[in-house]
Amino acid sequence: MKIQQILFPVDLTESSIAVAKHVSAMAALFQAKIAIVHAAEDPLKWFGSTDPIKTVETDLPRALEEAELAVWAFAQAEFPDRDVSITSELASPLELIERIAKSISADLIMMPTRGRGRFRAALLGSLTAEVLHDLAVPVWTEVHSEQRSIGGHLPIRTVACAVDLQPGSVQVVRSACDLAARCGAVMFIVHGVPTAEMLLGPYSKIEPPVYMEDFARSEIEKIQQQAGTSAEVWLESGPIATVARKAAAEKSADLMVIGRGRIGHNLEGLAAHAYGIVREAPCPVLSL
Repeated sequence: MKIQQILFPVDLTESSIAVAKHVSAMAALFQAKIAIVHAAEDPLKWFGSTDPIKTVETDLPRALEEAELAVWAFAQAEFPDRDVSITSELASPLELIERIAKSISADLIMMPTRGRGRFRAALLGSLTAEVLHDLAVPVWTEVHSEQRSIGGHLPIRTVACAVDLQPGSVQVVRSACDLAARCGAVMFIVHGVPTAEMLLGPYSKIEPPVYMEDFARSEIEKIQQQAGTSAEVWLESGPIATVARKAAAEKSADLMVIGRGRIGHNLEGLAAHAYGIVREAPCPVLSL
């Protein structure tokens, strides 16, 4: 993996503080630059209308200045020894992230799965879901659980790599192995063998189902040969999100690496299950 530019969207909540520890560690690991982006909220939207009286009362330039100062204070507190660039604008969060990611040629976006205000959903923060779906940039996401601990899963000692036997799995395994080597960590591969009613993709022609596990082991062996790895394999029947969560929990994984492809555009691959993996994983997830 090659990471030179890390984009870090922040909303200045506790979630941002939790992710900042990981951003700092990843930047140090790759000697990468950090670009912080903050989409300031329009104060007028707090009132739910464009009441002309409220418009007069609202000092928008001052609100934007205060937001920028708050982001600078956050950056100085979390990254005191790093040269960090900051962009704070009154803009759509997704539009701002996409624009800055393109302008700096971001190699990685690191963000929480939960936010505040309008950009929050019951299962997965809608902004995070949009970034995962719309941007073709690797995305690192924090543990989705409300019980996450600040700075948890540092340092990285165990990396789980979830594969789906689809094209692209070789590169995902290579990237996970490279990252693990940089961290001095151990990498293992996890795969969920589909049940009879889930037969899609490479499994669609495997009969009878009793041979599916043998088929999976054979395919993963081929993937490892091409990737030049010899990692331990965790193989279990069931939905990949469930299997990956169990494997990561039992092996105390500090990071899970997956290949998300184009989420929503591949009903047979891991992309179709990426949201579930991000939602359920007991550790941060790096979606390539």
